[in-house]
Amino acid sequence: MVRFKNRWVLIEILGGPVTSKSGEEYENHHINSITAGMLHNTLKDAIAANYGEYGLGCVQSSLNVKYFSNHTNIGILRVSRDYHQMLLVSLFFIKEINGSPCYITVRHIGGTILKAQRAAIQYDLETLLRRQQQGNSSLDVDRLSRNAKEEIMKIES
Repeated sequence: MVRFKNRWVLIEILGGPVTSKSGEEYENHHINSITAGMLHNTLKDAIAANYGEYGLGCVQSSLNVKYFSNHTNIGILRVSRDYHQMLLVSLFFIKEINGSPCYITVRHIGGTILKAQRAAIQYDLETLLRRQQQGNSSLDVDRLSRNAKEEIMKIES
């Protein structure tokens, strides 16, 4: 039996600097309009731009966006272990998704889905609690974290 060796990458997408109508620049830390499909297409475009058709061919068969949350802007990506460095380098060069300025930070890299799920659940909870402390009292942290945990644990390799 052949085993596929993958790397599971937990990422967070943060909004980049935005210029207001008055010319003032500010940080937009939350982006609402991103979907898993948009993220997947952006990743493929970034890999093609940095590594050409060869890089895209190497990574494309194993690259998969397994989870993405619009509440916390975190996602879990799966990529072949042999080519995960190509993905990590390409993540650095992504400066916008669907016209929205952003940057991507890597929060965890692991060899098993279970470790990535645990890291995602922990990070989800921390992010929701931080937003609640910042004054967003409309957040139902318990419900959102419970839903996120259920959704994350449904992920299968």
